[in-house]
Amino acid sequence: HVGPAPFVLAGAAVVATAAGAILGARAKAVASEASAEPLDLRSDRLASSARGLAIGANVGYGLGAALAAAAVVTFVVQLP
Repeated sequence: HVGPAPFVLAGAAVVATAAGAILGARAKAVASEASAEPLDLRSDRLASSARGLAIGANVGYGLGAALAAAAVVTFVVQLP
């Protein structure tokens, strides 16, 4: 009997990966805006924001991968 844990972990993996994708897309848009900005101070702020968003995206992808791996392991361990 397989309990709900692997499915909960898989769902969390999907959510984390989706969050990573959204943050990544936003980071790309902000980085594009920063490179098009003629004022150095605003450009620096935007670039810094883009870096922060990119880090958040990478965390989301990493967390999603770890949760997906945990879901697979949990599922396999619970197999009869």
